[in-house]
Formats: sequence, C-alpha cells, structure tokens
Amino acid sequence: MLDENHHLIQCIMDYQSKGKTAECTQYQQILHRNLVYLATIADSNQNLQSLLPAVSLSVGFGSVYRAPHYDSIRQMRREE
Repeated sequence: MLDENHHLIQCIMDYQSKGKTAECTQYQQILHRNLVYLATIADSNQNLQSLLPAVSLSVGFGSVYRAPHYDSIRQMRREE
C-alpha cells in the first residue's frame, strides 16, 4: 500500500505541475481512502498496546527495548 500511495502522490504532483488540478481529484480520493485505512490500523494497534503490560525502556541516547525478564537473565549470566 505504501508503494501505491507513493505512485498516487507522484501522479497528483505530475497533474498539478501541468495545471490539471481537476484530474487530481480521483487520485486524491484514493490516497485519502488509503491514508484513512492506515490511520485506522495504527489507531487500533495503539489501542491494543494500551491493553498490554508496560515494558522497560532504557532512556537516553540509543534507547533500546528491554523485555521485562531482561534483568533477571542478565543477573543469572553474572552469577555463572
């Protein structure tokens, strides 16, 4: 879908540069539909994330995802 959106934007830009703004409408409507669809998916994923337990994140430069059990595994490795 991202490739399709890229192509739609290119078509819109081409028509606009040629002064054919009326021809842009169809492509703008398709692009709008695709963007609304993607936003809906992103919003539903965000709602899902709010239901999941929080994970620990390292703050600062080079933030890294750390699974909740990361510290206990790290401690076990030190003890070996």
